[in-house]
Amino acid sequence: MSHGNFDLVQLLLDTGVVDVDQANRAGYTAIMLASLADVQTEGQREVVLRLFQAGNVNLQASQVCCCSSSSSSSSSSSSSSSSSFLSYS
Repeated sequence: MSHGNFDLVQLLLDTGVVDVDQANRAGYTAIMLASLADVQTEGQREVVLRLFQAGNVNLQASQVCCCSSSSSSSSSSSSSSSSSFLSYS
């Protein structure tokens, strides 16, 4: 979702075998990334809506922001992960 892969997300949702609440290595779920997506068409809006309906919108990221004053003990890299944000169940 972070790269605007609406068609791919639509396809994965259609299969019904993905866990939209699975976090990526950075700790973000597909729903979290979808909330930041640049939605430009009605079709893209519908994909985001399907994600919101399929998952838990109340989950929190598993990692603390690198900008936080309490993040001095963070051992994870800040590199962006393009790994699968939808995992197969």
